[in-house]
Amino acid sequence: MLRIELLNQKGEKVVYEQGFISSRKVREALALQDEMDKNENLSEAVRLDKMVTFVADVFSDEKVTMDSIYDGIDARKLMRTIEGIMDIVMGNEEEGLKEVALKAQE
Repeated sequence: MLRIELLNQKGEKVVYEQGFISSRKVREALALQDEMDKNENLSEAVRLDKMVTFVADVFSDEKVTMDSIYDGIDARKLMRTIEGIMDIVMGNEEEGLKEVALKAQE
């Protein structure tokens, strides 16, 4: 099960969970990786936007959006959270769970 913790506009922590992850998400993750590998002209900001959008799309809850992720995750945890979720989607659960565990210890 995937989990993401976001602060809402009131500063309250809200946990979103996603039990089922369609296999299509693996394909989308591979396509995203290929796109970023082939296009060296993409800025780091655009690369990050694409990864955050992908992660938001993994969750079926409409409240998990690119904006809610950017506004609801501490900057120091953003990359670890995004990469951890992408690792889990790609089937590398061990790495993804390590990232989630490290984040939880902070």
